[in-house]
Amino acid sequence: MFTYAMFYGGGSVANFLDLGINYAGTLSGITLTVANSMGIIAPLVTGALTDGNQTRAQWKIVFYIATAFSVAPFILFMFCGSTDEQSWNKQGRTDKSESKQSNDQSKEPDKIEKLI
Repeated sequence: MFTYAMFYGGGSVANFLDLGINYAGTLSGITLTVANSMGIIAPLVTGALTDGNQTRAQWKIVFYIATAFSVAPFILFMFCGSTDEQSWNKQGRTDKSESKQSNDQSKEPDKIEKLI
């Protein structure tokens, strides 16, 4: 079960960093608030479906609904999702700062070679 949980949440948690590292905390907070609200809604739905009718057929419906709510977001992400950095994360960044950063990175190996 632990392995499944790590597989299940690993990709979705790291995607916040891909979309916008500057807003990863905000994105994570909003998304996990919505996700954890299912902890309140699920018992209510389960109670409504099985109250006075705790048959195998009713519990199958409960598990089918739980499965659908667990799998649907990942299927939706496979077809509509992206891991590209979003434009709203690049606010305040100029082309000069990006080019300076890339130039600094290209000079690093030269500095190391001179030291050796």
